[in-house]
Amino acid sequence: DHWNKNEDGEGFRHLFEVRVSAASEFVVGASLCSPVEEGDIVDIVGFSKGHGFTGAMRRHNFKGGGRSHGQSGVTRRPLSAGAMGPARVFPGKKTAGRHGHAQITIRNSLVVVVDSEKSLVAVEGGIPGPRGALVRLHPHGKEYSLLEEEIEEIIEETTGEPSEVEKEESSPSLVGGDEDLPEKEGKE
Repeated sequence: DHWNKNEDGEGFRHLFEVRVSAASEFVVGASLCSPVEEGDIVDIVGFSKGHGFTGAMRRHNFKGGGRSHGQSGVTRRPLSAGAMGPARVFPGKKTAGRHGHAQITIRNSLVVVVDSEKSLVAVEGGIPGPRGALVRLHPHGKEYSLLEEEIEEIIEETTGEPSEVEKEESSPSLVGGDEDLPEKEGKE
């Protein structure tokens, strides 16, 4: 149980799984955050506001049926469900259903203010979800898992000794880094 393994005895409000290569090197209850600074570009991942079970007009922005010439009872209906020939409704048909509460990623957000004392980060623009929702900040353009360098730093901070990955001698890479690439010449 995650709560009982924590040495401090304090519970957490949220649990989130992060994929790492060497899980045995982490200490239970350690903080896994990579600091952001003012001026950084980040991606914000969260869940949009949930709207419950909604009709087709609100969920899919349908126009609805006619409102004049004697029409009645069709103003907010999705109308046709498809052709009669197949005698079934094809998968993916836009109908009424659960709306919202989907994972949303907002890319290229600028970090404006970082207040480490109050644990606040202010970003430019909107963020997904209702007020008080949990969101994750990732460095822009990186995968949504911890990078090898961040893992090594966290292990070194929590245990005070270098990780097994850092102890092993790294083999030379087959592909060179950016320093091996020729510089691009600008247009004249």
